[in-house]
Amino acid sequence: MCAKSIASGGRRVKSVICTGSSGTLIEYLQGETHRAAKALEREESGDPDLRSDVSSMKFSISRESLALVAICVVDTFLTVVLVGSGLASEANPLMARCLDQGFFFFCVVKLAAVALAVVAAESYRRRNPLFVRRALQMTITAYIGIYLTLFLAVNTV
Repeated sequence: MCAKSIASGGRRVKSVICTGSSGTLIEYLQGETHRAAKALEREESGDPDLRSDVSSMKFSISRESLALVAICVVDTFLTVVLVGSGLASEANPLMARCLDQGFFFFCVVKLAAVALAVVAAESYRRRNPLFVRRALQMTITAYIGIYLTLFLAVNTV
């Protein structure tokens, strides 16, 4: 049994609330149009694989978020290796202070900062997926650009 609300023009499912055969209440949020519509069809046809659709919707992470995390992890690793061996120095004054506290503290602060940003982006992505995708793409471009500029300006290669 499902009730649905459709946005203007009937193109986008704004929300779909279903009670599955197991009695679970499922709500699909705006931005999940295709998967929500497919799940609605499956629910109405009695398909038992509805749970797989629901779990994939709740825990999906965008490629941009994964790329940002990967870039940050590589940056952290290279910073620890290069600074630790004396081949480079940290150009970001805030992170340089963290590095003064030790490599572990530096890694925790750096990875926590990107984790908070990714969690915030992924939380907002359900409301405005296109905006978040473009914002993350610009963030990735800026991160790489700033990283290369500062690396070349501060360190002698």
